[in-house]
Amino acid sequence: MHLTGQAPGGSLVGKPGLVGKLGTWTPEVRVLGEPRGGAMSEQSVSRVSRQRASDRAAAGLAYFTAIPAVILLLIEPYRRRPYIRFHAWQAIYFTVACLLIAVALFVVTESVPFLSFLEFDHFPLVSLLLVIVWVVVLLKAVNGESLRLPVIGALAEKRAQPPQG
Repeated sequence: MHLTGQAPGGSLVGKPGLVGKLGTWTPEVRVLGEPRGGAMSEQSVSRVSRQRASDRAAAGLAYFTAIPAVILLLIEPYRRRPYIRFHAWQAIYFTVACLLIAVALFVVTESVPFLSFLEFDHFPLVSLLLVIVWVVVLLKAVNGESLRLPVIGALAEKRAQPPQG
């Protein structure tokens, strides 16, 4: 995106001499494959916005369980898009991490008798924390943003590169 016009501080941003109406910013949006400086058709703008909306919806869908995430990694139109691949892999890793945390809490509370208080006091708090994290990453994905979770996000980012061939 190339911004032209008057910035809030009064300086020109973008190409010299191109000032939008009343000093407002006017974005120059190009679709891949269209010549630079050419006018975009309504159809091109519509196609791009539909694809972005579809990508955001698919990325959000990946967080509902690991099943949609795996399916998105297998379906051809989505498996090549790094944004969707990142969220699908992060959703898979997050699901695995949640299961590991639940199993670890269960094993600790059942095997060590004097730690049984953790089951009633801390398990709901951990569950609530995981649900809050899940809702935040889901909303970020649907809004077109990427929130990299510690450790999990780095692993997902490595796997987000589209497959060759």
